[in-house]
Amino acid sequence: MNNLKLTATEETALVQWILSMDERGMPPTVAYTRRMANLLLSERGKDPVGENWVRKFVGRHGEIKAKYSRRYDYQRAKCEDPQMIQGWYDRVAATKQKWWILYT
Repeated sequence: MNNLKLTATEETALVQWILSMDERGMPPTVAYTRRMANLLLSERGKDPVGENWVRKFVGRHGEIKAKYSRRYDYQRAKCEDPQMIQGWYDRVAATKQKWWILYT
């Protein structure tokens, strides 16, 4: 018996959304992920997911993992690794190319 709240298609769509948000530098919070799952469920008239649902969802999907963010310290920012910063610009360039964004 399948005990999952979301269908396989809904779970796949949610994983793709999470990865897409992370790729853009805005990984969704646990609360936001739960809200998106509940939005999918509400479309089918189903009950919302529970408090621990996101943790279990992440555990079922090896391609995503939970990350905890912390406040960014200004002193640390001054010493940031240039290669990491370049990685962000590389992702912006790849996104612009993927979506045919022509402005600079």
